[in-house]
Amino acid sequence: MKLYQDAIVRRLRTTTASPLLPLNCFKRNIYSDSLPSTSASLKRPISALAAGDDEDEGTKRRRIRIEELRENRKKEKLKKQSLMFWELRDFFQTLDETDLASILKFNEQDIPSSRENVLDRLADIALYGKPMGCPECTNGILFYSSSNKTYVCTGYVTEYAKCMNTSKNPVRTPFEFPPDFAHSFASTRLPFNAMVDRIYSEEEPVVGHLEKQKANKVANVMAADEVFSNDGEVLRVSNMRGYKCRQIVKRGTVIDGDFPYAEICHVYRDDNGNLYSATLTFTDLSCNKNSYYKMQLLKEDKASVFYLFLSWGRVGTDVGNCKYPSFYDSESGVEEFKKIFKEKTNNQWEYRKYFRKHPGFFSYIETDYSEFNSMDCSIIPGSQTKLPNSVKDIIISIFNVDNMKEAMKSFEMDINKLPLGKLSQKQIMTAYEVLTQLQDLITEPVQDKIKLMDSTNKFYTIIPHNFGMKMPEPIDTVQKIRDKSKMLDALLDIQFAYDQVRAGNEDVKLTKRDPVDVNYEKLNCELIPLDETDKNYKMVHEYLFNTIGSTHGIKCQLLDVIEIRKDVSKFKRSDNHKLLWHGSGKMNYAGILTQGLRVAPKEAPHSGYMFGKGIYFADMFSKSVFYCRAHEDEEAYILLCEVSLGNQLELTRAQTITKDYLKRENFDSVLGLGIEFPEPDRWNTHEDGYKYPAANSIVKKGFFGSSLLYNE
Repeated sequence: MKLYQDAIVRRLRTTTASPLLPLNCFKRNIYSDSLPSTSASLKRPISALAAGDDEDEGTKRRRIRIEELRENRKKEKLKKQSLMFWELRDFFQTLDETDLASILKFNEQDIPSSRENVLDRLADIALYGKPMGCPECTNGILFYSSSNKTYVCTGYVTEYAKCMNTSKNPVRTPFEFPPDFAHSFASTRLPFNAMVDRIYSEEEPVVGHLEKQKANKVANVMAADEVFSNDGEVLRVSNMRGYKCRQIVKRGTVIDGDFPYAEICHVYRDDNGNLYSATLTFTDLSCNKNSYYKMQLLKEDKASVFYLFLSWGRVGTDVGNCKYPSFYDSESGVEEFKKIFKEKTNNQWEYRKYFRKHPGFFSYIETDYSEFNSMDCSIIPGSQTKLPNSVKDIIISIFNVDNMKEAMKSFEMDINKLPLGKLSQKQIMTAYEVLTQLQDLITEPVQDKIKLMDSTNKFYTIIPHNFGMKMPEPIDTVQKIRDKSKMLDALLDIQFAYDQVRAGNEDVKLTKRDPVDVNYEKLNCELIPLDETDKNYKMVHEYLFNTIGSTHGIKCQLLDVIEIRKDVSKFKRSDNHKLLWHGSGKMNYAGILTQGLRVAPKEAPHSGYMFGKGIYFADMFSKSVFYCRAHEDEEAYILLCEVSLGNQLELTRAQTITKDYLKRENFDSVLGLGIEFPEPDRWNTHEDGYKYPAANSIVKKGFFGSSLLYNE
């Protein structure tokens, strides 16, 4: 056995109007006969009458009169427009929901999510005519948005990006009634198709149902085949739930605690092993949407009664609602489950393995419930093990499922609502690929905002985030890509830890051994606590407190030093190897101790790293400790590693370096030269051959032309 990573410093406590059909008056100007014409003098341009030093009183009075007449004329037009709009709206108010939906569908319109918006939409197209299809995306239609004070498109230019086309007065075609309705409204004298263009007020919109909305919010729509109801049953996210979502684990799956009969039900699984549970997401930055939709077919434990529990809302908030229709046979429940899945995703449930995201529809999140299989353990971790307390505490901590969830929360992920298990490795790799696409987009001379929005929406759909009521922020800088890359790195380690817990739990059930001992053996290494009198303990202590940078106001307490012994004979050694720091979050250590430190996968973007993909170390403790992501008064783990550096390429600023480049130029590693570092001529050589700063070494300053504060 050889020394692999000489020490893991444990638990650093940080403190830092035609009445008849067809409606053929579409081009009629309702103002040409009713409004007075201006005199010849009024037709002269205002610029010819502009006020000046030589303007006499007569000219000034004429100019003021012209402005007043024009303003009064516009007010009269706005007044007539408003009267006609509300006359039509009041007419549609007398119709029932089915008739309103039929008229909208006949005129090729989507159905808004509330009756008020339906009436506004119908009055608009009945007065001005229905807007033609969007000329930019070809799959959307334009409708009037009172919050935007213009017509906006309902379509999508990509799977994830909404069309941003707007128009004050789009090209229109006449509004028409379905043939079955023609005789019913033949005697009405309403202003159908009475205007060509909408007239806008400069202060505020005159027509439409006014609401306090964000300027970029677009009304929700649903498929025209769906008929809304006054009680909001068709997915109106309106109910506020003031309690925290709880999860009930049963038979290796989890049931949403919002379901009132969760204690006596379980998720239905058919004879082929298919589990009828799905989590759907929809994120769109353009209209501040960050939504989830969950579906579970549940069966009572002791009766043949089924419930289809449906819940929806905004990720990370209590805004949402749910319903749970019941069935008395599995066939009916399965049929309804598949029907809703198709409506929400435009995909068949049977072919979800080949799921394809469609514009304007929800995306399907693959979930893995193996985490919950590991919870059913009768032996309390740490109750039987003979391992030293410091080692036992580490094993319990890095394999603790609750700690893993807290780590996911730190990345703004909503673990209560999305997902109900954990993300699959396939999805994490897909998320890496999306970040790579974003990296390419932001480095282009002219950024394509539509593509940026498309890729950002896709990333947040694949990796659900909790933004609360805030607008999801675009991933449009190199720093944001770096942050998201680190998040995905951590998620991979968390996934590995989940797998270890699951496998260990199976061993516990068979052998009745302490889970701590089972998980410790899976690390394939020895963890040996060092006494405070040990020379290596003293060396670590001095190295730690001697390498706190001047810009780092951190104070910490060294609680334990654990020596790690692992067979590393397969790794090549060189004459240039040093003892260096490496910081990482707690939940990464199950993967690190088992597999060693690893380079980011090929799917990850290269711009997420200072010098490209690689394993990063520092000779300053305070530089690495920040990567532990520990809060004040929280314990953290940091590695002190023996690193074989070989021939080093020295750089003073960020630059992407590839493995092929290093090999071609005969280099083994990269050294980013910082301004502040341990004295280079005061490093001792350990008996095992590596170098470390001497006890009386001090931090020096140099390389003032470097863009880096510390060596990396």
